[in-house]
Amino acid sequence: MAEYVYTLVSGLLFVFAALLNTAIWARVILGCFTAGEDTVFSRILFFLTEPFVLPVRKLLGRAGMIGMTDLSAVVLSALICAALAFLRL
Repeated sequence: MAEYVYTLVSGLLFVFAALLNTAIWARVILGCFTAGEDTVFSRILFFLTEPFVLPVRKLLGRAGMIGMTDLSAVVLSALICAALAFLRL
């Protein structure tokens, strides 16, 4: 039973990390092409990706890393994936 719970939790964390990583990189790439302009597409992308980015920002803020950028969230998602891979060994 414990292995099923571990598999479920690790799978959900991996999916969250992948979605977070995709959301961040989509924002970064869009920012490069629009030079930070406020467009309809950027507003839609922001609305779709904010649910994944906001919890990580709050977590980093509580950890005393208030000045961290969105790319820090990418590093955090990579660490989650690495930890899950290590635990699977």
